[in-house]
Amino acid sequence: MITLPKSIENRKEIDNRLGIKSSLNDLSSVIALSYILYVENSRRSTVDYSDERIKSGKKEIVLKVELESSISEQYGIDKETLNNNPLFKSQLEALQVGLSLMFKIGKINFIEFPNSDTKERSGGERYRKLISFSTNIKIIDLYISSWAKETQKEELKLWLSNKPSNSPFSEGLRSLLTVFSEDTIFKLRDGNHEVIFQQEGIYSKIINGNSVLAKDSIEDVGPFRVFKSFVKEGLHSYLQYKSSNEFVLKQGVSIEEYNSLVQIGLSLNPKIVKNIEVDSKQLNSRNLNTNQIIYYGAPGTGKSCGIKRALANNNVAENNIFRTTFHPDSDYSTFVGAYKPTMERVEKVLNKQELFNELSENSGSYVLHKFAAKFWRSLKKLTRPEIKDILEKCSFNETYLPEIAKGIAVGEELSHQSCDARIAYNFIPQAFLNAYVRAYQTDENVYLVIEEINRGNCAQIFGDLFQLLDRGDDGKSDYSIKADTDIRTYLEGVLGDDNEGIKGGNLCLPSNLYILATMNTSDQSLFPIDSAFKRRWEWEYVPIRNEGKGWVIAADGKEYDWWQFLEAVNEKIASVTDSEDKKLGYYFVKPADGHTITAKTFVGKVLFYLWNDVFKDYGFSDDEFQTKEGKEIRYPMFYETAVAGQEVNEGLIAQFLNKLLPKPEETDEATHTTTQEEA
Repeated sequence: MITLPKSIENRKEIDNRLGIKSSLNDLSSVIALSYILYVENSRRSTVDYSDERIKSGKKEIVLKVELESSISEQYGIDKETLNNNPLFKSQLEALQVGLSLMFKIGKINFIEFPNSDTKERSGGERYRKLISFSTNIKIIDLYISSWAKETQKEELKLWLSNKPSNSPFSEGLRSLLTVFSEDTIFKLRDGNHEVIFQQEGIYSKIINGNSVLAKDSIEDVGPFRVFKSFVKEGLHSYLQYKSSNEFVLKQGVSIEEYNSLVQIGLSLNPKIVKNIEVDSKQLNSRNLNTNQIIYYGAPGTGKSCGIKRALANNNVAENNIFRTTFHPDSDYSTFVGAYKPTMERVEKVLNKQELFNELSENSGSYVLHKFAAKFWRSLKKLTRPEIKDILEKCSFNETYLPEIAKGIAVGEELSHQSCDARIAYNFIPQAFLNAYVRAYQTDENVYLVIEEINRGNCAQIFGDLFQLLDRGDDGKSDYSIKADTDIRTYLEGVLGDDNEGIKGGNLCLPSNLYILATMNTSDQSLFPIDSAFKRRWEWEYVPIRNEGKGWVIAADGKEYDWWQFLEAVNEKIASVTDSEDKKLGYYFVKPADGHTITAKTFVGKVLFYLWNDVFKDYGFSDDEFQTKEGKEIRYPMFYETAVAGQEVNEGLIAQFLNKLLPKPEETDEATHTTTQEEA
């Protein structure tokens, strides 16, 4: 059958925001193993390469047994090294940045969860993946296949071990990877200015005699993180990375002619981007113009503080702000409201004779108006003649009647003095309904703030309110829901049955009700948030940034710069755990005096988190975690001290910090250490 070609397909461009926090190191091993998997799978377009195994009671993602044995034997690489490859250890989105955004080698996705790109952010667990290759793997194959078999094995073995040589083979492969990455879009922030660029933008500056800044003013994001690893690991054909955060040209390399090729190539495959000017004030405040938004990021990045600051800056009245915190025991009733037992006080109502007895027995201790205040409800049930009769029998004439009247008036404000208590069941509204009612009672904006939204079971907590989260362009719920009897009765009593908030028994979120939530991505008590719930919210990442407070850590007579510590430890966390979610934000701990974080506080909060939440599953084999004798530093050792006046082992703290922090010659900013004598 003769037919016409299939019409061109409009393909969605890869989102350059993908993996906004993702780091990917050991790129040579990723590229090498990807290629080897392609060859071992008979050069098919898709390879299912991973399996699950249980080791020491924990699930691991490893290379399939048949591939493991074949590759290990063929390239002389031990199986443990193979299974430590980032193809198994890294998060999905980090691999997507490297394989899809940077080098266009192929797409990588989950096998079990094809529509979920956040599964691995929930506690660090990894899942089985597969690679679907692009034509770029064919180009790599054509290049590698042109070399002798023995050369291929020797060189690929080095790449698998993250030790690529400077041989012609490796230089050629570096050149291919560099060419593949040329149309990738990167972003840097320089103060209030956002620079969006491609590598051509670096080359052009270098040709004009400049070195190029390689550091985001807040935090490296998106593909730029992986690109820096690409250059740092020596895989770029033309660029090298200096410790002073600069991109410079490799020695003995010319780039003018290559840059001309790049410019022509980019012109044949244009990308339209916009440079965005960023208001510096917005960097430290939250967006309040979106009806439903979740602010997420590492602990201590200032998510809650940012919301508080934004509400204050917008002069939101306190009675228009409603706060709640989700936790594992939170449910619909604690979020919306329910009938609960409450203590009510019941008035004692005395008859005429009981009032006479009370007054006659205690006439010496009562001031008459106090008597009337205490028993005002009982006296109000009597006629004037009956009250006059009681007074006369107790030796008070009718001139005292005004005093009785005054006491009754006071008693209406002090009625609790004559009450008994009883248990009664009443409908008690919680944060959601309180905010809902307030929003329908005012034209001002009302804010419901939910802290730690992912620590509760959102499906259970929101229940049928889930439907209301679909908002139209006018900010109102697209779909209303029927209120249950209890909520309807309560709202009709508070708002009136003709109010839009409960008219016809329906609930509908008004446009002036905003729901703001926070989420710590490192929280280990997470409930899964399903995709249907997620899509009803806007998501805003709160990065780790230098807040410029000048805080220091005091230990063993020295002061260590807090931000330098954060930069160093976060880099260590990323390299060891292959996760961004365990990093520390600037406000992870706050100094009590506004300047100095004491050694005790540092151990009790920061080191406790590092030892017990971050590194415990990865071992402590690196030098920073070793004593001077080469033994592993166990957390209790920080409390073993023989120095008088020290509650913690400050010498051990100083040793840890001295090993972790970069030396002055290794960075453009010398480590801030000041002895007490120098101060």
